[in-house]
Amino acid sequence: MSDTLVEFARRLESDVDPMAAVSVVEAAATERRAAFETALDTVVSELFGADPAARRASARMLYRLSEEVPGTLVTRGTELVPALDNDALRPYIAGTLTNTVYEGMRG
Repeated sequence: MSDTLVEFARRLESDVDPMAAVSVVEAAATERRAAFETALDTVVSELFGADPAARRASARMLYRLSEEVPGTLVTRGTELVPALDNDALRPYIAGTLTNTVYEGMRG
């Protein structure tokens, strides 16, 4: 299984070294915000797509993002709530929302 954070980083830079994925994502979240938001929009749209495998991969990716850059998801919380109705996605989305809410509380 590949790391979903590496997969997200490759949406930002196609030739990302897996060892540099965290730093690429963190840098994009602050320095290349437009590119980061575009990639994040795609992930969120995949969360509600027709393909169950893509939905699950998207949920896992959002969870990994919430572990590394939770502040970037604070304004996305309400978009993710409907995914809680899906049994396969619920653990990932619940974890994502928990990490995001905690980050929001920290300010």
